[in-house]
Amino acid sequence: MAVDTREREFLFEVWNKMQTNKKLDATEKLAQKAIEMHPELHEMFENPDKYADYEYDINEPDPFSHLALHAIVLDMVAADSPPGLRSIYDQHINQSSNKHVVQHALMLAVFDWLVLTSEEGNEPDGAQLLPLVKKTFDEYNF
Repeated sequence: MAVDTREREFLFEVWNKMQTNKKLDATEKLAQKAIEMHPELHEMFENPDKYADYEYDINEPDPFSHLALHAIVLDMVAADSPPGLRSIYDQHINQSSNKHVVQHALMLAVFDWLVLTSEEGNEPDGAQLLPLVKKTFDEYNF
């Protein structure tokens, strides 16, 4: 199966801009935050020839998708989309003081939401997301 490299190209470009102190647009800044939260992945960005087309095994986490999902949830929180998401996120940030763990919980909920709507053949509906977010946070004991 061929690797879709658009996500990776975007993240490599953000990394390059970070290294050369070039201005980032709003979307790139979200990706920057995700990259900065994962210093263990910085070596990957230093070796684009090795990782640009690398095919991850089904049982091996794809760090590019992980970083992209971080950026997606940061964007959703910033936009408060669906309405109420930012309030729930902020509440849990205040309770845990660990943004990274809270984002991972939110990422799980968003992933489950996307899988659920995909299985049902529907477009993602924000009204379905908030109950999943609350359930996930409850499971994380926040």
